[in-house]
Amino acid sequence: MKRSFSIITIATFLFITSCSKSNDYTLSETPTAKAVYDNSNYDYYKGVCVFEGSSGIIAANIYNNNSLSAYVRVDGVDYNFTRTQTVQGGEGVTLNFVSGPTYSFTVDGNGARPFITNLVINGHPDAAWLIVKETSTALVKCYEGT
Repeated sequence: MKRSFSIITIATFLFITSCSKSNDYTLSETPTAKAVYDNSNYDYYKGVCVFEGSSGIIAANIYNNNSLSAYVRVDGVDYNFTRTQTVQGGEGVTLNFVSGPTYSFTVDGNGARPFITNLVINGHPDAAWLIVKETSTALVKCYEGT
């Protein structure tokens, strides 16, 4: 528990105070999330990760534009994920994304408490992730830092 708290604290620090921004992966300067989904499990989720010596970003689209997809970039390598499940609006869900690397994404039916588990990317053990839901009034920007 103490190690998890330390990793989350480090990820949060990197997320908020990246001294040297290498890229902004936000697609827009305004939120792309839709107001109708602000209190739903549908919409965009974005976040950052830290590994030993590495960093990356993640984005998951849960039916914002009628698609279900996820994207991860680690050390400049892009991974586009596919999934086999579907999502019902307003219901909590765990999605298993695969594409060489794999991970599970869980979120409550109202979009609260998004988190990632079971992340497997070769050469990148012990990742710490911080992921949040973008809303129509709150843009999420993700930066990799050094």
